[in-house]
Amino acid sequence: MSLLQVDFTLTGGQEKYRKFYPLLICLLVFICKMVMRLGIVLSICVLGLAGTVKSQSTNVRWKYFVTKKAEKVFEVHAVATIESGWHIYSQSTPEGGPIPTVFKFSTNPIITLTGNVREAGKLQKRFEKVFKVDVKYYNDKVEFIQQVSLKAKTKTNLKGSSNYMVCNDEMCLPPQSVEFNVSID
Repeated sequence: MSLLQVDFTLTGGQEKYRKFYPLLICLLVFICKMVMRLGIVLSICVLGLAGTVKSQSTNVRWKYFVTKKAEKVFEVHAVATIESGWHIYSQSTPEGGPIPTVFKFSTNPIITLTGNVREAGKLQKRFEKVFKVDVKYYNDKVEFIQQVSLKAKTKTNLKGSSNYMVCNDEMCLPPQSVEFNVSID
């Protein structure tokens, strides 16, 4: 029994089209094969994209928390835990190099940002032939710390985002942005 069975019952004037039936069958088989191939290609693309999204979201895990330093003075901590074999770049990565880590904070009339975001971790430096600059990056773990002061003694939130690029020795993934919202009181 064949996979494709076609029953051609010819009536009246249809006999003149009989010579085209083998061609129509070949065309039908070709279309079926193309549809199956397209389905397979689309499945592979979707699975590949899902794998990329998964790998991007798991190469760096972010944790945000706040510590009180004095009356109305706090530190907002953003801790990046980096998967083994990967690294993210310092905020002070030189121009012409890879995309540095950048923090953006939403405006809050009750909060004043004090100074720049500090970095705490084992800073690595090396000359990258690809970029022709000395790059600065972190493996394993890095903590970014922003000091803030409250204008009033009240509970509020600091919202923002951390934008970064994660790379290993073979490739870099597209830059990502992770939003955060921390409570300060």
